[in-house]
Amino acid sequence: MLIGVAGTAGWIPVTVSGVTKAVAVTAGAGPTCALLSSGSIQCWGYDSNGQLGNGASTDSFVPVPVSGISNAIAVTAGCDHSCALLSGGSIQCWGSNNRGMLGSAGYDSPVPVAVSNISDAIAVATLLRLSAPVAAAVAATEAAAPSCALLSIGSKIQHI
Repeated sequence: MLIGVAGTAGWIPVTVSGVTKAVAVTAGAGPTCALLSSGSIQCWGYDSNGQLGNGASTDSFVPVPVSGISNAIAVTAGCDHSCALLSGGSIQCWGSNNRGMLGSAGYDSPVPVAVSNISDAIAVATLLRLSAPVAAAVAATEAAAPSCALLSIGSKIQHI
């Protein structure tokens, strides 16, 4: 896995140690996560709200495994939270829940929690900031950093 670091000649790609067999990568404002071919997820970066999903709230410059995820088919990182679409159509999210981004009642969670009332999702997305085209497309509310799921029943997009 490659990331960029500032160098004298500009951004230079470097290998991320410990990430092998990545099939997807997502970068949010704080966390960066890789979906591995095994269905597990590893995240690294800023972790003030538990957005790395490993049960801690400590920044990490090396990838850490997300607790309890072994059947993910997609991952997305937002501003202060991350979400995974699981093989059965459910979604789990972790990190900040200050605007309900985790899709469940309660507080921030440093480990994945199930999104309420979603069992047939086919895609998941997090937004760093709401833009007009995105807001119109997902019919989002006034949340600054929502999560959205595309359900398998037609083309309905549900704001989490």
